[in-house]
Amino acid sequence: MMQTISFTEPVVRSAARRGVLRMLGALFFVAMALLAISVVFSLIQGDYGLFLGVTATVLGIAVIVPIAAISAHTRVGLEKYRALEGGAATIDLSEGRLRVASKIGSLDMPLSTVKKVWRYPDYWILVANRSILMTVPLHGVPPEIRTEWETELRQAGARLAH
Repeated sequence: MMQTISFTEPVVRSAARRGVLRMLGALFFVAMALLAISVVFSLIQGDYGLFLGVTATVLGIAVIVPIAAISAHTRVGLEKYRALEGGAATIDLSEGRLRVASKIGSLDMPLSTVKKVWRYPDYWILVANRSILMTVPLHGVPPEIRTEWETELRQAGARLAH
């Protein structure tokens, strides 16, 4: 069933941030915390040698990477959003296909390409392997349509997560 979806700037910004952070995963942030602890421990011990320099450099890069990725995804998302007239697109998840159409183009692909769906209250993020395919805003989408989409996605093999 074809459904009109409406993107908004807050949805685009939120999806970019959450998508990048979730792609990086908890292990990335655990590693950052361990690096930070190591840097602090080295400073407390008065060890200002090569280990501290390397560890602090890696920690600095680990801080910059998510910031840069979020900025890039947000910029690209906002450019696409602004190219849409009123942020509107149509989407159809049925018959094993994902079809999206808007002023800036169209997409028609097998629904089996979607491996994961990260569900948030205001939107879903469709993921293929380790790449974000698209954000689906949910404002104005009736609950019964969402249920149909969930059924289609599960039948295609996608894992739905919160």
